[in-house]
Amino acid sequence: MLESHRASSIERGKTSEGEYLIVAQDTTYYTYSGHEQMQGLGYIQGGVRGIM
Repeated sequence: MLESHRASSIERGKTSEGEYLIVAQDTTYYTYSGHEQMQGLGYIQGGVRGIM
């Protein structure tokens, strides 16, 4: 799903004329607070059960 985005990002990085390249990341959170039987979840955003 992300392969074309990844390839485009790499190509833009290779053709960058600057000395530095800043790569920002957007992190998505999935909250599973209502799913008490789910195993292996950690705590995110101040005690909410979920994954990042």
